[in-house]
Amino acid sequence: WNGDGSINRNGDGPCTANCQPYSDITGYEPEIDESERWQPLQETDGRGFFYKHDHVVPHIGFTAVTIFTPRSTLRDRSAPNPDYDYEQESQLVIQRLRDLATDDRQKMLAEFFDVKLRVGGAILRAMDIRLSGWSYEQRVRYIAGFTAAQYDAVIHAFREKRIWDLVRPTTLIKNGLAGDTITTYGGPYQGVQTIDAED
Repeated sequence: WNGDGSINRNGDGPCTANCQPYSDITGYEPEIDESERWQPLQETDGRGFFYKHDHVVPHIGFTAVTIFTPRSTLRDRSAPNPDYDYEQESQLVIQRLRDLATDDRQKMLAEFFDVKLRVGGAILRAMDIRLSGWSYEQRVRYIAGFTAAQYDAVIHAFREKRIWDLVRPTTLIKNGLAGDTITTYGGPYQGVQTIDAED
């Protein structure tokens, strides 16, 4: 899929040297001075390596070739302005993290569902059990159909993500919307703690 360069899979987009696979070919830049727009967050590998990543493949919603959905359908179907109550959304994130800090089952599920290949394998195993008589051809058709539909959905989601270019609640919390301190998840093995919001 997309061997035509529409997602810049080979890194041969518009650059002159050291071109990177999947790099943006539309010129997207975050609006750093606008507090309600998407902002890069600092990430870490937990071993001393810190980084702020660019927006992940911001171009695919506009350039990627779809499988089932015509490009005209993506242009004609736009989500309404979400018009979030940022303070309420930020408080929900804080509350959910506070709940997660003391719920080992939810932590396990979050870790499980974060690895997409593991989830796909679990779905196939469940289908094998439930549909013990399905043929190899039926299995291949299911995988191809499911993957193609999921691929088109990701393209549409990334298109909407770029159109609205909205800030994440985490950014707002770190910038003080929820106050100087918050009581929430304190980090691995720390439970619920009152911490500086910017942390």
